[in-house]
Amino acid sequence: MEENLKTITNPQIVYDMYIHEGERMVKVKTRKVGNALVVTIPASLEIKEGQEFTPEVDSMGRLILTPLEVLSSDEKNDIDREMEKYRPLMEKLKDR
Repeated sequence: MEENLKTITNPQIVYDMYIHEGERMVKVKTRKVGNALVVTIPASLEIKEGQEFTPEVDSMGRLILTPLEVLSSDEKNDIDREMEKYRPLMEKLKDR
């Protein structure tokens, strides 16, 4: 199946790509939306709508989408509290 994979090197061209879905490969196609390309992800992969990813293309031209971790509101609040502890120091250092 490796010979069926096409590399993504020029965003002006529409590419056929293949996504592993269990034991089989599903063909998907990019399409242009505004200035971006969009890849349709099959619902059977159970990716939640709104999930954020970091995209990269590896040396073999494979598109890799790495999910970003989503912080809970408690975790965000913990970070905000910790940042407040250091705000006076950061204010002093910002103009140096």
